[in-house]
Amino acid sequence: MTNQELRENILAQLEGEAVNHDLDIVELEIVGASKAPIIRVYIDKLDGEGISIDELVVQNKWISELIEAIDPFAASYELEVSSPGIDRPLRRPQDFIKRVGEDVDLQTNNYEGRKKWSGKLIEANDETFSLEVDKKKETFSYADIKKARLKAKIDFGTSKGKGK
Repeated sequence: MTNQELRENILAQLEGEAVNHDLDIVELEIVGASKAPIIRVYIDKLDGEGISIDELVVQNKWISELIEAIDPFAASYELEVSSPGIDRPLRRPQDFIKRVGEDVDLQTNNYEGRKKWSGKLIEANDETFSLEVDKKKETFSYADIKKARLKAKIDFGTSKGKGK
């Protein structure tokens, strides 16, 4: 079984169980050498409002048990369960639909002679999504995507405290 097939198998089983825990499996990655692979599972609450460290610890238990039952590797592996972070991955049409209006960094498999794209997500449906890139609308199918993430925005705000 290839890593991609293994990823899809684990992902399908996790997604099937996640609804019972009011969770969304945002992404799953298998990285590292075959002798010491790392399985990274990014989770969030179904409402997308974020997940605390304490909740991550609790959710790690059933996720670990489910993956252990699958027994994905002959040797040992490391499991990391975390929140998706501010540069949240986008992988399903519903992820794009929920994030219309936000900035996205995108890697494609050489779409229009280009592999990297960055722009504002201006529309999305179950088949395609569009970014505004360099003041031009670019429409992609989900099959074009290699990797997509929200563009991290950090707002430090303005300090109105009294300084000395």
